[in-house]
Amino acid sequence: MPTAQAVAGGKNRAATPSHSDVVQAGQAGRAKKPLPQLGQPGARDDPNGKGLSGARTKWYLRYLQQGKSPAEALSLAKTPQPLEQRPNSASKRANSTLTPPTDMLKRQKVEKNWPLTAPFDGPSTSRAAKAPEVRKPSYAAVTGAIKVAVVPEGYPKVILSSENLSQLEDALLEETVLSGWDSPIKLGGIHFRVGHRIVDCRNATTAEWLQSAVPNLSKWSGVSLEVKMGDDLPSSHNITIFCPRTGDKTTKWIMDLIKKQNDTKNWRLI
Repeated sequence: MPTAQAVAGGKNRAATPSHSDVVQAGQAGRAKKPLPQLGQPGARDDPNGKGLSGARTKWYLRYLQQGKSPAEALSLAKTPQPLEQRPNSASKRANSTLTPPTDMLKRQKVEKNWPLTAPFDGPSTSRAAKAPEVRKPSYAAVTGAIKVAVVPEGYPKVILSSENLSQLEDALLEETVLSGWDSPIKLGGIHFRVGHRIVDCRNATTAEWLQSAVPNLSKWSGVSLEVKMGDDLPSSHNITIFCPRTGDKTTKWIMDLIKKQNDTKNWRLI
């Protein structure tokens, strides 16, 4: 079929075929082959074609085109064909239908072998051995501080109130300023505790100064104070108690109730 030419600007260009031309060309390429003439094997009046299905009729015509006799072509067309002798498109369709994809087989195998539930044998001892519990060092251990407790005489029967603890801190700082100590006084911190104070001393010299200064604080007018260190440091715990149905009771009544049930000689109400 000759290619159409178009002239534009004095130059020849090959015209692009339209969509309808492409469709007609494809239909022409797929045109069915003409049937044999009447009276010939495979024609419409061929008696061998009676009773054959559409698929077997196609096989009958195909065998005739291969040069086989009408009787042999009819016999082969009526015989079921093996899968490998069918056309490629049919064999591909059959294979894709009968054989699942490879990745599906792998996925089914994994799901089949995977246990639904795993028995629990307790915590892993190997993991526990690899990750032992490590306690973080305290502030005093890291900085090398010496803890010194400043408590009232008679502690824990005698405790300092919140107001007394604030006054004690001011008195300690004032004494640091007025001190005539030869070495620098290095305080790491002054901490609130229940009824007393904890002072972090950066070195032994500062702890020694504190021991000598606390009994004679110039800005302190409260009860007598003393210093405790090492094993003598007080160990106290804050305990919160919920007493139901006591909203209309006095504090003394509640404390008497608790004392009747516990050993409270070292307890203090905060």
